[in-house]
Amino acid sequence: MPHTNNWKLGLPLTLGAALMWAILPIMLKGVLSDMSPASSAFYRFLMAGIMLLAILSFRKKDNNLKKLAQPKLLLATLFAGLMLAGNYLFFAWGVNYITPSASQVLIQLAPIMLLLGSILLYKEPFSARQWLGCGIFIAGLLLFFHHRLESLFNNPGEYGLGILLIVIAALVWAIYALVQKRILKQIDAQQLNLAVFFIGAISLLPFSFPLVPELSGGQWLLLVLCGANTLVAYGCFTAALHHWQATKVSATLTTVPIWTLFIIPLCLQIWPGLFTPEQLGILNYAGAGLVVAGSLTVVVSR
Repeated sequence: MPHTNNWKLGLPLTLGAALMWAILPIMLKGVLSDMSPASSAFYRFLMAGIMLLAILSFRKKDNNLKKLAQPKLLLATLFAGLMLAGNYLFFAWGVNYITPSASQVLIQLAPIMLLLGSILLYKEPFSARQWLGCGIFIAGLLLFFHHRLESLFNNPGEYGLGILLIVIAALVWAIYALVQKRILKQIDAQQLNLAVFFIGAISLLPFSFPLVPELSGGQWLLLVLCGANTLVAYGCFTAALHHWQATKVSATLTTVPIWTLFIIPLCLQIWPGLFTPEQLGILNYAGAGLVVAGSLTVVVSR
């Protein structure tokens, strides 16, 4: 679907998606102390799927997904759903071991992996400037984690495990996006989201025990907000791509780690004790800035 080139709609929609993704690991951190990563991902998919089904039904939009009767399309959609389920699971699992700020900086690997995958599968060009962006990105990662590099090499522990899990989350998201790129040629984006949300919920259900976790009222609120976050973020993202160029949408989304760094102190003011933030210095912030700059260079350069 061609975009309308209307930045007055595209920019706020993109910023809406960026804000949702920026606060997601903060909210997840508040519930993961009392529920498993698989359970949190299951509830996010289930809530988002129910909400989207209600919205599409209210709009009388055709959501019967008849095209999924085609075996190849069905298999591709099932695979895409499993990859996104993997992304949700590994991201939540990783956030359980590292801070929201670290997870958001590291998850920026996802769009770079997507572009590298596009080179291999779709023979898309990758310019010298984009390779430079990759170098800036890697330098930013090393600078952001500079205070932990020695311990990560000598004794990775839980923090090292968290980093590995976020890297896997980025990889499976890139695979999901590459598969999604082909599926969207045959099926509407919101219908694909509906199918993928329920595929994700069903695939994670066997691992989601206890099915009804013992959470406080505040934690249940955070969990519901995580489900709504999933729907709003992907809804804003899909709509933004309709109204604005994909490169500009992607470029704006590279700012997500910066948003997270600014939002964390505000959240902890509102909800003290939600989690223990990582003590970051000027070099960490500089590293986060380089990560954003590198991602931006890769996304907008041709």
